[in-house]
Amino acid sequence: MNDELLAYVWKHREEDVRKLALSGRNDAGDLDFPSALKAIQARQKLKLKHPEWYAVPEVFIPEAVVVEQSSSPETAAYKSQFVPTDGTVLDLSGGMGADSFAFAKVAKAVTYLELSQERAELAAHNFKALGCGNICCHTGAAEVEGLALAKELQPDLIYLDPDRRPSAARSRVFRLEDSRPDLTTLLPQLLAVSPSSEVLVKLSPMADLAYLEGALHFPFDTHIVSLRREAKELLLHFSPTATQSVTVVEIGRTRTITCTTDGQTTQAVEINSRVGRYLYDLYPAFAKVGYERLGLDDPVWHPARHTHLYFSEELLPDFPGRAFEILEHNLGEKRWLKEVSRQPLHLQAKNLPTSTDQLRRQLKVKEGGDLFLFAYADEAGKRNFVLARRVEPTL
Repeated sequence: MNDELLAYVWKHREEDVRKLALSGRNDAGDLDFPSALKAIQARQKLKLKHPEWYAVPEVFIPEAVVVEQSSSPETAAYKSQFVPTDGTVLDLSGGMGADSFAFAKVAKAVTYLELSQERAELAAHNFKALGCGNICCHTGAAEVEGLALAKELQPDLIYLDPDRRPSAARSRVFRLEDSRPDLTTLLPQLLAVSPSSEVLVKLSPMADLAYLEGALHFPFDTHIVSLRREAKELLLHFSPTATQSVTVVEIGRTRTITCTTDGQTTQAVEINSRVGRYLYDLYPAFAKVGYERLGLDDPVWHPARHTHLYFSEELLPDFPGRAFEILEHNLGEKRWLKEVSRQPLHLQAKNLPTSTDQLRRQLKVKEGGDLFLFAYADEAGKRNFVLARRVEPTL
């Protein structure tokens, strides 16, 4: 990276990279042109995900994947709540630096650690460009230099975002030992060298909560963070006051929904095949915990134990999921289905042996339009259909 490359990327930041690849060499001079194109793509990703970074010409990101792998400003800001006012943070998983940047907005000092020297130097450059003067960058491994820094600094908060090993990346089963660093080994070491520190760990949202409770032998609270209906992060907060609680937060464009439970208590929900006036589909982050464990007392019922759709007679504006007004419902007579399927629909299959895509092909339904067709099994195993219209405000 040099001033010429920065200037070129900034000048062409809004241009179509494919067209630029054909015509942009004219003013590229002696620049590494392929690298410049990658950096322009990265800056365009930055505009969508990190507009605060994008607005600074001196900020440089070498390729788009770095931006894609970074925490969003919303989820990074959520994590910053774990930093005490004027506290100190040790970030053992530096990366692009989005989390360190968010921590630095509330912390007295942040220590950033990154295994790659090139990434660490780039992060230091970007922090300076962003006017962030309370982050100190280091290079090293969490298991070695990270432990030494924890022992020396005794930070208020230690943050970890383990990477999944390439050999485990395609597995649908999450195991801590498949990540680097291995939390089962590093966590007790960190707490031993810095016993006053709290530890915040970011994991894949696919991690099973029951598995984590059995694999980690220190008390922690769980936070499942969803951004615009997509579960993004599963956070484990290790602290002396942890109670094994589970907090689910849905961050939307216009509102944020939060629900905290002890994670153990379950509340039975009535099973009834009756169809109400309104239907609800839990947001994925809340569905991961399960409605029965959320500690809510909404007047709802569902059609079967494993069919995670809920009905009510009155509209519940604070229900943690998408809400729909039911227009028609049917047990699936062919004539009715044929008539309904003539229009574009958003199809959802719940607790059925066929997937949504398989059912769409069977019914020959075109995706689109304003209406939703829900297909689900009731407690007797019968297939039911509900035609509905979305009514709740967009998150």
